[in-house]
Amino acid sequence: MESSEHPLLGKPLPALSLTDWRGEPLDPANQPDRIVIIDFWATWCGPCIGYIPKNKRILEDFGPQGVVLVGICATTGSQDMDTVAEERKITYPIAKDVEKISERALRVRHFPEYFLIDRAGIVRAAALPGSKIRDALVELLAQGTA
Repeated sequence: MESSEHPLLGKPLPALSLTDWRGEPLDPANQPDRIVIIDFWATWCGPCIGYIPKNKRILEDFGPQGVVLVGICATTGSQDMDTVAEERKITYPIAKDVEKISERALRVRHFPEYFLIDRAGIVRAAALPGSKIRDALVELLAQGTA
């Protein structure tokens, strides 16, 4: 499914059921006045692991402009999330998807898959491959409405 065809495009981010590494609830939609990138990844997914350094660079480059990134770890393999986070030195918030609720809500079809949420909580890009998230973010920031 291409980003331009995704049913969530232009709509508010749906409620997600996530817990962070401490077991506390984590809500990507609760980021007032921030642009949120959601990286839906899996611990067993080689390309997902390969994008972790790129995620860090995006935050280094765009964090001062109010960009945050939340990694949502797929239910399958989430028991290894803490180990992967430590080994890969993930510094951005990561959360476990609870019983694939978020995967279904976002209609995730493959990993990694990225979503871009504007400051008003509206999904502006959906189901993007990692290779396209930086360009989508730059485009959103250039619109001046982000």
